[in-house]
Amino acid sequence: MDNTNHNTETRTNKHLSLKERFYIERRLRLGASISSIAADLQRSRTTIYYEIKRGTVDQIKKDKLVSLYFAETGQLAYEKSRAGSFSRLKINNARKFLEWAKHKIQGPYKWSIDACVGVARKEKLFTSDMMVCTKTLYNYVHEGIFLPILDFPCIVKRKRTKYIQRTHKRNLGLSIDDRDPAVDERTEFGHWEVDTIRGKKGKEEPVLVTLAERKTRFNVQLLANSASASDVTKAIVAWLGTMVMKSVKSITSDNGSEFANLTEGCRGMCPVYFAHPNSPWQRGTNERHNGLLRRFIPKGKALSDLSTETLEVAHNWINQLPRKILGYKTPEEMFIEEISKLLC
Repeated sequence: MDNTNHNTETRTNKHLSLKERFYIERRLRLGASISSIAADLQRSRTTIYYEIKRGTVDQIKKDKLVSLYFAETGQLAYEKSRAGSFSRLKINNARKFLEWAKHKIQGPYKWSIDACVGVARKEKLFTSDMMVCTKTLYNYVHEGIFLPILDFPCIVKRKRTKYIQRTHKRNLGLSIDDRDPAVDERTEFGHWEVDTIRGKKGKEEPVLVTLAERKTRFNVQLLANSASASDVTKAIVAWLGTMVMKSVKSITSDNGSEFANLTEGCRGMCPVYFAHPNSPWQRGTNERHNGLLRRFIPKGKALSDLSTETLEVAHNWINQLPRKILGYKTPEEMFIEEISKLLC
């Protein structure tokens, strides 16, 4: 009576489905054994045995007590059992934490979800039963329980660009391949990445020169009169003159024309390396910071139209944003610690 040509989908290491329960019911009516049903469904005999026990009810037929398995009964028993297996929604106990996180996310802090959870745990602001983890908080966002998803730019932003290897690109100086491999480890302070942010396009429009220190993630913003190589180099050289000795050991740039004079301008002060063409991930920290700055400096907006206060707010916000990779310390805290070491 065994049916070896059934078309039931195999599901290993999964709970039985209603379809499989109906299959068990039908096979039992035909007199099949537990072993044959288990073999057909590729389940253990124990799984089938307990399922039959769970879904079996006693009925009286022709004045006789008969025990029969029903798929619906097994499914109802399964659903009832599973109803108590999930952890309770902690949102009611986490109201204070959610209000605090909402203020940090929507207020002037503009923290990320993970920063809220990480800092709350680090500072022990809430007990474990009064807050939720990062994953749960993201689930609340996607389910519409917490905040609108549009309040989180990094969630809704998904930009995919096709990588194109360009050849015959001009060589502006030392390649990133010549840089000490230890720089990639981010264990030594003083290695910087540089780029520019343009507002409104135009040769005479001012640009923002941004630098990011690789170890501490500290961000520096310099205002250059234009995107010309001479103005950008002048701004960077002036900044170098204000820095503590050994706080700038190298600078890594892209191959933009605005950095054409950077090697010569920094000669005798620090080496300048150039990333491979179309390889922004080789200056990932700086690119990430530029993306954050775009929240304050939208494309097409002339920098001359932005107040000094706006630029200062953007600068302070990036450097005071707790980072998971820094143990939820801020780049500003880490930078001050490193400078203090050099001054000792």
